Amino acid sequence: MTERAKHGQEAVQEYDLSKIDGIVCIGGDGIVCEVLNGLMRNVMTKAGKDFNSPDVPIEQPPVRLGIIPAGSGDAVAQWISGARDPVTSTLQIILGASCSIDICSVYDENKLLSFAALLVCYGFLSDIIADTQTSRARFGLHSAVLVSSIRNLIKHRAYDLEIEYTLGKAPESDECKTNDSSKQGITNDVVAPEGATNEYSNVVKQFHGKVFSVDMFLAELVPKAVGSGQNFSDFLQDGQLNLTIMGECSRMKFLKFGKDVAFQSKEIYNKPHIQHMQVTEYKVRGMFETPPAEEVTARGARHTVGTGLALNCDGELVVLDRPYFHVKARKQCLPVYGILSEQFSPKY
Repeated sequence: MTERAKHGQEAVQEYDLSKIDGIVCIGGDGIVCEVLNGLMRNVMTKAGKDFNSPDVPIEQPPVRLGIIPAGSGDAVAQWISGARDPVTSTLQIILGASCSIDICSVYDENKLLSFAALLVCYGFLSDIIADTQTSRARFGLHSAVLVSSIRNLIKHRAYDLEIEYTLGKAPESDECKTNDSSKQGITNDVVAPEGATNEYSNVVKQFHGKVFSVDMFLAELVPKAVGSGQNFSDFLQDGQLNLTIMGECSRMKFLKFGKDVAFQSKEIYNKPHIQHMQVTEYKVRGMFETPPAEEVTARGARHTVGTGLALNCDGELVVLDRPYFHVKARKQCLPVYGILSEQFSPKY
């Protein structure tokens, strides 16, 4: 049983993996994130690799990770087992069902911030996580998130960001292409590096503009909206990140986006204030002044709200030293017990 924050990470990071065949955790996405971070750090250290460098290839763990859902969200468990059901997950672990899924690593230059298997969000969703840090113990997680969501929607902050991203494989239809960001007053530059294999892969794009949120999911939440013909599970093994950038928009348009996710609308990304693309890595830099990180954290995690120093990694708060981070896809680096879900239900 874990007794404090990061306890799961600490226990796994120091464990002798040669004595076991797998690791099974019971809980929600938070404990999965802790175990993942401990596991990857353990393996990289034993292999003599610097896990703080984004240029160093990730070592695949010699053991599989199993997840028995018992949390408030359990998205990762549902993704790899096909159901948010402890019995289904347990049976798949007992039967030895196995596959490998993508993860990502998050850095500040040459400093690892976190590994993630679900999402990395900056802006609206990271401010909510920071805002609930002090109220969740008093009001419960669901009530704290609801209150925080309403409070941050009312404040409706937009951050001045410079974002650089490397496009992945070429899309199979026009529906995959990013929208014309000039409608948002965003400037773009495209750099085609030597060795680019087609119109899209390895092409680096940059833009600067006011952004409401930058959200990345390891899986595509609305597969039919990108017109690829892929199943939900295919996105968990393709070595790419599904990045959505929401520019300044009204509160009603933001709420409409949430509704479109829930109802799996094919037109979800066909909006002038939304850009959506598959990338292999991206970097986000805030073009604004922030208070010293030490001063913010000394006052408590909740005070990172609105500073641009809050980052949401798999539902866990990461406090940045400055408004900058770099996310990189790691293809099929995590072996898990599971069969992968072909469809996604946002009502988990």
